[in-house]
Amino acid sequence: MGTLTFLVDLIDRYIRPGRIDTVIHLGDQVYADCAFEDGMKLIKSIRKKEDHEPHTNQSEHQKHHGPVQLTSDQKHQIAEGYRDFYRRTWNYPPTREVLSSVANLMLWVRKIDYGSTYN
Repeated sequence: MGTLTFLVDLIDRYIRPGRIDTVIHLGDQVYADCAFEDGMKLIKSIRKKEDHEPHTNQSEHQKHHGPVQLTSDQKHQIAEGYRDFYRRTWNYPPTREVLSSVANLMLWVRKIDYGSTYN
């Protein structure tokens, strides 16, 4: 059963007739692999730039091979990529109706902490 069929069935059989008042979402609210890849491209470009900068001492070398330090603009760019993906996904008419018609409890999945686990 596809997502569209599932959501339409959920709406028609359970939400509109008032048979349920809460939907529980268990992780992966959206499949945002494209937003994730865009964020990783940004981190890789920062890492590549850091690797070409001269290192004056060992601590400088370690600094450039530790977690990537993102500026607030870069963090905003990555977060906005995810926000845009969620907006587009949740604006899909059946999804929008489910989200606007009943209470929704969501468990979030954390794939990666940008900059701290990327090598």
